[in-house]
Amino acid sequence: MQTSFSVFLLSVLILAGLQFTYAHPPDLVRNPSTTHNSRSPTTPCTSTNLLQNPSFETGSVSSWTEFVTGSWASRGISKDAPHSGAFAFRAVSNSTSSSTLTLAQYEIGAPDSGEMRVGAWVFAAGGVGEMGSVKFTLFAGGRVVGEVVLSARSGWGAWSQIGADVGSESLRAMTVTVVVDAGGVVGEGIVVGVDDLWVGLVC
Repeated sequence: MQTSFSVFLLSVLILAGLQFTYAHPPDLVRNPSTTHNSRSPTTPCTSTNLLQNPSFETGSVSSWTEFVTGSWASRGISKDAPHSGAFAFRAVSNSTSSSTLTLAQYEIGAPDSGEMRVGAWVFAAGGVGEMGSVKFTLFAGGRVVGEVVLSARSGWGAWSQIGADVGSESLRAMTVTVVVDAGGVVGEGIVVGVDDLWVGLVC
């Protein structure tokens, strides 16, 4: 009788142990950490363009300062083949030698630390000889961050992108300088364009 009671008691204990083991959801038993993660989700990075009127969509050069040397037949905002949107900055040089144009924006409000993406789209077309060229240089905080030379042999008549990722220290101004050299050719002039400038946090 005592032996039968002992066997009965042992059976009850084994059955209770099995029920306790499977009372937990199998996935949580295998990976308990899924219920104890106290870290909040990562906040998505959103990059905002710190420039004012970066694509000239106001229809003006507001927020930009212009400097020119040499001879320019026209300068201003144009609807003729912008890189994107409705407008781009466009200028026509009628010099047979060299002329320069600079667009600058100051106090752009970059943070004191972090990595920034700086860029612009540039364009050159028109009458140019084999020796003629247009050089675009992009400056950020006094540093050269992008440069391209367009000529009849390379990149002529198409939008090109220049720029780089740089540290934000002392990044308070952005400047695009255009140097046009017609190579002594007298023609319809050399057309240059600038559009979609950007200064923003690298995500």
